Amino acid sequence: MNVLTNLLRNLSLNKPDSQIIVNYSEVNLEYFTQFFYINSKKIKRLFKASIFLSFLSLFLISPKYSSSFIVLNSPDSESTSLVNTSLLSQITGGFSGTSISLSSVVNTNDFIDSIIFKENFINGNSINLIEYFDVKNSINPKHFLYKNILNEKQFNEYEKIHARKKLLDACKYSEDEYSIFSFSISLKENEVAYQIAKSIMENLNQFTIDTIQNSASEKRIYLEKRLIEVKSEILSSEKILNIFLNDNKDFLGSPKLQIEYNKLKTDVDINYQIMTQLVLEIELLKSSELKDNTQLVVLESPNISEFRSNTLLVLFLKNIILCFLCLFTTSVILSRVK
Repeated sequence: MNVLTNLLRNLSLNKPDSQIIVNYSEVNLEYFTQFFYINSKKIKRLFKASIFLSFLSLFLISPKYSSSFIVLNSPDSESTSLVNTSLLSQITGGFSGTSISLSSVVNTNDFIDSIIFKENFINGNSINLIEYFDVKNSINPKHFLYKNILNEKQFNEYEKIHARKKLLDACKYSEDEYSIFSFSISLKENEVAYQIAKSIMENLNQFTIDTIQNSASEKRIYLEKRLIEVKSEILSSEKILNIFLNDNKDFLGSPKLQIEYNKLKTDVDINYQIMTQLVLEIELLKSSELKDNTQLVVLESPNISEFRSNTLLVLFLKNIILCFLCLFTTSVILSRVK
């Protein structure tokens, strides 16, 4: 604010009082009143020209239609609550359900590629998004140049990168602290926007399922190895206990031998408890591996919109303001130069 004030004050130096813009850090409203009164005809002409240019620009802007969805990225409450409550899960890391950031997933090349290469039924044809954005037949000089200077492999890679960028530019998504993921896409055709939104929601759900299954599989393999070790430890601790009992049949008469017995017995009991917990968790992880149902809670499904997302009235008003500011600034600069 101080920088702007100093700039206006510098512009006001060596000018009569009526032409001073800023005087002692106060804006001179009289200056602006006189300015708009003197230039009222010019401002009206500029405003009319802005309306005309804004109206023409509407013919150059393609209509866009949006499709959106909202999902809750919720872990599987049944398996999560059973597994995470055990002491063993706290030690081994347990299976904690879906702790996946969907926003990060959408932003990865692998996920975007799974969308752009997926066949969609568009305008009566089954095509993917690379064919839909159609760089090969584009009249864009940049695409035409790359088509002629790149070899086939390089141009295919360029097409893929272009499709990724077009798709990401058309998308808006966010995820809050409650794991509620919101997504919307705006394209020229409402049916295409709907199909892509639906594909992204389905692929996100499948991604969470695959992640849960892979995570469960990795933890199950680890716990099964641990179970073999625990069984071996049980055999070893039972063997030591049996040797102790054979050598000390009257251990109850000796406090020292009682302490030794209790220690050996405790080792056996603990190993049996660990084995029981391992068996339980392995079974729970097996059920998680087999789960292939919906993991995302759909709060709002994608839909086919019949109304433009970039409404004509909003675009018209925005263009009027933009055109007027451009014309007005240019006019002021030219008048200063003269």
